[in-house]
Amino acid sequence: MASMASPPSGLSVSAVSLTPLLSQALTSKDDALLERCLALAYNNQTVRLNTVRSLEPHLALELVRALTSRLARKPSRASAVSAWIASTVNAHAAYLANNEDAKSVLGTLQAGVEARCAVLPLLLKVQGQLDLLVAQIPQDTNARTPDGRAQPVATYDEGMEDEHDSDDSDDDIDDSDDDDDDDDDD
Repeated sequence: MASMASPPSGLSVSAVSLTPLLSQALTSKDDALLERCLALAYNNQTVRLNTVRSLEPHLALELVRALTSRLARKPSRASAVSAWIASTVNAHAAYLANNEDAKSVLGTLQAGVEARCAVLPLLLKVQGQLDLLVAQIPQDTNARTPDGRAQPVATYDEGMEDEHDSDDSDDDIDDSDDDDDDDDDD
């Protein structure tokens, strides 16, 4: 399948040239051609709107059905697919509102959109919690190696600890505690 991308440079796309291709793709249920049509007008709202306005109403329903199916299969394409759905529904609202098949397709679309929207509050909550966690992490940009990696905050050197243990005794620790007690008595 082709990905949603702008047409190759130098290629001019218009609704006049895209409508017959889109009609053929919908009539023949040619997924590859449909993907190509969707990609050609992905970044051009005017071409997209004029193309769906030029579609016959029954083909507009087929387009909504195909787009709803794509949205259900691959939710990551919601941005591109929803632009086409919105243009189609706006251009053919009267037909879609009075067609029983369209009501079924639109009901499926609405259920999918509601399911995605139901997750949004939870995602926002998690995002907020992650933002708080990330904000608590010190961001010392000076503690970086020349290649951009973060310097360790602390390092453990076993040899250093052995030297430290031989120099210090437990009495030193107790003495510091005693000094604190002496300060309290004064």
